Amino acid sequence: MKYAQSPGMSFEDFQDGAILIDIDGGRVIEFNASAKFLWESLPGSATKDELMAALCQNYPDLDNAQAERDVALFLEESLACGAVIALE
Repeated sequence: MKYAQSPGMSFEDFQDGAILIDIDGGRVIEFNASAKFLWESLPGSATKDELMAALCQNYPDLDNAQAERDVALFLEESLACGAVIALE
């Protein structure tokens, strides 16, 4: 399955993270540095494995098990709040 950024989100970059503003829903979503990186890795679409590989490349000290947990949590929370959509 591929994932993509949800349309209608305004992205505000900060040094240690970012916030997304859901223009239609009026919600604010806060991202830490790794979630910010994963969000920025979705300009088109990506699979979970592609996101894990990108995270490991960007954070060389991160082991695969931690990368898998981080990506799974990012996708779970981002899908739940509508920041990310699942594509078929």
